[in-house]
Amino acid sequence: MKRLHSKKKHKSEVCTPKMVACLKKRISDLEEAEKERDKALDSLRLSEKMFSKILTFSPDSIIISSMADGRYINVNDSFLNAVGFKREDLIGNTSISLNIWDESSERDKFIETLLENGFVQNFEAKFRKSSGCVGTVLMSAEMVDIDGERCLITLSKDITDRKKAEIALRDSEQRLRTIFETSPDAIIMTTMGDDEILEFNQVFLDISGYTRAEIESGSIRLTDRLLDISGYRVFREKLGKDGFVRNLEFQFSRCDGVVKTGLISARMVTINGSACVLSIIKDIDDLKQVRLEIECQKAKLAESKRKIEKLSLQTEQFSLAAASMITMKDEDEFFVRISKAIAEYSDFNRVVIFYFKESFPYRDIIGSEGFSEEEIKIISGLEARKDWFSRIFEVGSKVGQFSFHINPRALLSEYPGLVMPGSPPCNPVSSGWNKDDCLFVRLSDQKGNSAGFICVDGSKSGLMPTDDMVRPLEIFASLIAQIIISRKIHEERIKSEIRYRTILEKIDDPYFELDLEGNYSFYNTALNNTLGYSDLELLNSNFKNHLPQDDVESVCSEIFSLKSAKTIQYEIVKKGGRIIPVETHFSVIEDSDGIPVGYRGISRDISMHKQVESELTKAKDTAEATGRAQRSFLANISHEIRTPLSGVIGMCKLMMDTSLTNEQQEYIGSLNESADFLMNVINDVLDFSKLQAGQFTLEKSEFSVYDIVNRAVMILKNQAMQKGLDTHIVVSPDVPERIYGDAGRIGQILVNIVGNAIKFTDTGHIEISVELSENTDDDLLLKFRVKDTGIGIPFEKMNKLFRPFSQIDASLTRHYRGTGLGLAISRQLAELMGGTIGVKSNIGSGSTFWFTVKVKKAALNLVKQKDPEIKDRPYSRPVEYVADSVSDADGKKKILIAEDNEINQLLVKKYMEKLGFFSKCARNGRAAIDMLKIEDFDLVLMDLQMPEMSGIDATKAIRGGSFGVLRKDIPIIAVTAHAMKEDRDRCLAVGMNDYISKPITLQALSEVIYKFIPKD
Repeated sequence: MKRLHSKKKHKSEVCTPKMVACLKKRISDLEEAEKERDKALDSLRLSEKMFSKILTFSPDSIIISSMADGRYINVNDSFLNAVGFKREDLIGNTSISLNIWDESSERDKFIETLLENGFVQNFEAKFRKSSGCVGTVLMSAEMVDIDGERCLITLSKDITDRKKAEIALRDSEQRLRTIFETSPDAIIMTTMGDDEILEFNQVFLDISGYTRAEIESGSIRLTDRLLDISGYRVFREKLGKDGFVRNLEFQFSRCDGVVKTGLISARMVTINGSACVLSIIKDIDDLKQVRLEIECQKAKLAESKRKIEKLSLQTEQFSLAAASMITMKDEDEFFVRISKAIAEYSDFNRVVIFYFKESFPYRDIIGSEGFSEEEIKIISGLEARKDWFSRIFEVGSKVGQFSFHINPRALLSEYPGLVMPGSPPCNPVSSGWNKDDCLFVRLSDQKGNSAGFICVDGSKSGLMPTDDMVRPLEIFASLIAQIIISRKIHEERIKSEIRYRTILEKIDDPYFELDLEGNYSFYNTALNNTLGYSDLELLNSNFKNHLPQDDVESVCSEIFSLKSAKTIQYEIVKKGGRIIPVETHFSVIEDSDGIPVGYRGISRDISMHKQVESELTKAKDTAEATGRAQRSFLANISHEIRTPLSGVIGMCKLMMDTSLTNEQQEYIGSLNESADFLMNVINDVLDFSKLQAGQFTLEKSEFSVYDIVNRAVMILKNQAMQKGLDTHIVVSPDVPERIYGDAGRIGQILVNIVGNAIKFTDTGHIEISVELSENTDDDLLLKFRVKDTGIGIPFEKMNKLFRPFSQIDASLTRHYRGTGLGLAISRQLAELMGGTIGVKSNIGSGSTFWFTVKVKKAALNLVKQKDPEIKDRPYSRPVEYVADSVSDADGKKKILIAEDNEINQLLVKKYMEKLGFFSKCARNGRAAIDMLKIEDFDLVLMDLQMPEMSGIDATKAIRGGSFGVLRKDIPIIAVTAHAMKEDRDRCLAVGMNDYISKPITLQALSEVIYKFIPKD
């Protein structure tokens, strides 16, 4: 039985078919997972390979940079070619350090868009190449995570050439628009389907008679309002067959019903994907009449032909004459020649050219021909105001673009200045040119306003003027206007240059201009006076010659690398070898294309400034030394007084907690009151000394207005209760519940003023109110009022209130104790916080003291309560004390007291017993370190000023860890009589965790210890 039993297998060791199948399934799943992983790896390698190829072969720039610091991680060759940098110069650097962004505002907008959306799409910006050239790119970017790092992938395309093409396209469009508007023929663009008029010029309005508003309304069609039915059919057939129409004669109706004859040429074009028709229409009604006249009167055909040929010859001669005069530099001779050319080659015998001016006779005759000297004198002496010529536009018949045909004797006899004197020779014909007719051709200024006229009369042909006849005159008018405008501009430039040179010669500071090599190209007399050289000596001299030899390279390098204006200080060598310091404001001189051609500078001798600066530095050093001595004196005085006084106050507090007789209790109470009073005197004197020395600084934090007022009242609660005074707090609903400022100093002012109110009030009440005086975007001006029902202040004594060491009178001084510094300190504190202080009072009816302070907004919620009772809103809860006189540790937290004063040692040990801590004392910093080497403490109370080793040095040694203390990170609390802010900063700087000043109170000590040792 025993042997059989040994052969029997345990059930768990039997491998069943089900288990085998399960194992096979698991193995199959693992193999399948391994295949999937291999596929994923292959896909990842393929993606990496594809990305690498995209990065390498992409024609656009690809940049991968860090979002943390902007450094380039990887870039492709396209980006390197675009910016002109080498890869080793780019990788690890940033676009800011390499100055790739041309405009910082574009970079800021790019980053702002990226942070707001997480990506940037098609952002256009300017970039600077390594050569300094500026181009334009179109960028798209998106933030991604690469190997756990937040990165930015940016794709950019250089569109510099495209931008140039766009500018060229706009220029081309502007030129075509100018041709479109100034064409003498009507030009219109219509749709192919319904003949809607899309574009038209002014000539089309002139020949059709329609207004621009009527055309733009879309109610006018080329079919039903302009072309007749037969003409439209032929127009459409030719356009559909050939795609264009050339010089098709047709009849069209003006808006007033007048039928006119015109020639139309048109071509089908495609605008923005739509089929349109561009048509050019020429009004040939006059030519039509000529043809009819020729057909009706064949006898006059030869004469008409002769006149036309003559007109053609005149125009040709006119053009040749104009071409020969364009290059003339003598403007007066030019006007004489052009007047003769007009009289010789045009259809008119006489010509006068005049330009408007501001004084009588309000025009200048700048050219004439065909008039006698006497007639020119008559014309020049006649008044001809500019506004008179507006009648020409009203009653004259317009010919061409700027010409008007009138009869001045018949229509404008009330304006004698417009009438030509004498009888011009002419050849009048029936219904043609009259003897007294004139043609005025307008001259225009830069703004297109009328600036003068060419006036001609005495027609040679006797024909009415036509567009072809006046076109050469209008060309001459435009040329004359441009010459006169150029002359005026030149005269203004000469005047400006004279004025500029006069100013430069009058100023006392040297002004000079340099070429790119540093040679003087211009300078004023002040430079001669400063350097001591004559013009002959400076004529071909170089700026470098007047610099100290050791400074030439550095000064010239800074000047010749300028991209924008900059002020540079350096030294120059006067004639004779004397060296003086100067300050020069340099700027770059550029030509019309914006290319630098030199530098300009205006200098100032700063020798006196340097001397004053040196004296100010010495005075500042002296003042700072004095301030340091004063601060040291105040710190030592504070320590020497506060240390023993801290012991006195602390021992009084401890003794008051023991069993005392009534007489002893009275003595201790008086001693405690005297010590508190003495501490207040010391605090006032130290505060006043710091304010006078300018060493007083404000500490700002967020706080509640109501809480700080309540705290000030609670501090003085016992004094008010002893007198039976009621106290009220009123905070206006407009005052924000939370503000930002120096809560401690506002509370100090309140304690001073409320304390005085309690002191000088025997019966009644005291009211503290706060209201909002001013409210700006960021700042608030709060007004605090303290109103009492006390004895009041005589008017003649009020001016003494805010003076240091001053009280109302001697009798009050004997009755009410004080230093006379409280209100003086309060005034300076209020002014330091951007406010002021004041008082209103009457004898026997109380006083109202007020002060204002400027604070920052911290929250939007407003205080809802009004006139709350003090007891309803206690500022802080009482501290829970633990009484324990056991001297051994027994699981208690251990405190090391580093203090050299035995009384203070005893005081702090008693406090520790009351708080339930075990404590030991060390007489100096070195003893404290020795104890920390062998014993584990939870916290150190470290006095600053101790023999052998100070608290500062001991803290440095503990934190350094070189002295072998058990815990170099042990919490260290500075306990010192030094009351300056810089003492607190010094403590925190060397590694102390917090700070408490003497005299030490149990509550203050417990609050700071419980920050680092939590209550059980």
